[in-house]
Amino acid sequence: MTLSFDDVDRKTLDVLWAMEAEDRIEAFRRGEFSAIPAEEVFSKLG
Repeated sequence: MTLSFDDVDRKTLDVLWAMEAEDRIEAFRRGEFSAIPAEEVFSKLG
C-alpha cells in the first residue's frame, strides 16, 4: 500500500506528526538514540 500526504487531510496529518514526535521523544528518553547539539550541526553545515 502506498500512502501520500495528498491523501490525508490536514487535521489527520497533524495528529500523525504529533504521535511521531511523542514516539521519538520517548525513544530518546529511553536512551534508544542520542542527540547532537544544534551548534555542532550548524557548524558542520556552515
